[in-house]
Amino acid sequence: FFFKQKTAYEIRNCDWSSDVCSSDLVQSGSLALGFLAQGVLQPLPLAQGWWSSGDRAAFTPDGLQVLGRLDGAIQSGGETVFPEQVEQRLLELARAQLLPLAELLLLPEPDPLWGERLVALVRPAAAEAAAASGGAPLLEALAGQARELPPSQRPCRWLLCPELERSALGKWERQRWRTWLNRAASR
Repeated sequence: FFFKQKTAYEIRNCDWSSDVCSSDLVQSGSLALGFLAQGVLQPLPLAQGWWSSGDRAAFTPDGLQVLGRLDGAIQSGGETVFPEQVEQRLLELARAQLLPLAELLLLPEPDPLWGERLVALVRPAAAEAAAASGGAPLLEALAGQARELPPSQRPCRWLLCPELERSALGKWERQRWRTWLNRAASR
């Protein structure tokens, strides 16, 4: 979303060397008073009147455009969703049901109604057996497990990805898998 130029705001602690701010503090007369947590208004955590948004942003001709979260969180259906936490929960559910799941990675994709939705990339534990069935039984079982999650956390699509793997350091190369997802969508 954009902060329109007519909104008065001040930003500090930004490195604008690439026209993208990756660490910002915001101060404005139009900041929210707080947020609802279990029906109770909680004040924004401010440090001497400054709010740490946790967002990446860029200046455009239309104003300040928020590009996404620094912490990997996405906005889905008005909820803040942390894909890594959802991955862990789905892995726990799959293990409890002894599903043949080797890896699971959740990536966001734009959605006109929800803002962003999660897409699940799945590597089965037995790639040969999954290939023979097209992976449908595993994907259906995982989608069934996901029904236990709030709607904003449920992947909207489940894709079989036999080559899905972490880096040598055990981390996800998210940009690599976003590229894979974009290619899969264009097929």
